[in-house]
Amino acid sequence: MKRNEPENLEILTEQLDRLADVTQFDEEDEKQAGIVAEGLTHIAESAAVVQDLFARLRAAGLTDDQRLDLLWDLGEELRHMDEHIHGMAYFDSQISDEEGEGEPLDS
Repeated sequence: MKRNEPENLEILTEQLDRLADVTQFDEEDEKQAGIVAEGLTHIAESAAVVQDLFARLRAAGLTDDQRLDLLWDLGEELRHMDEHIHGMAYFDSQISDEEGEGEPLDS
């Protein structure tokens, strides 16, 4: 789904808005269904860019500078994806829960 297809974003938002696991994170002025729908759309687009950049990174005949530029671009896309993941309370709470597992208890 592309961001320029607002009807698809609207449909996904409506579908997600029916899920209590998503809406439990709603705030008065910030509904999670729309945030998750838009975030996932951005991540899907970034994933396609990452695939392209990764294929280009493996290509023969690149200079070290070209490879570093591609690596930088990959990092920017991954940063963008991470920003969206943490911007969606539904997913951010899952990550926070997992990061807390296995940590030693304070004595």
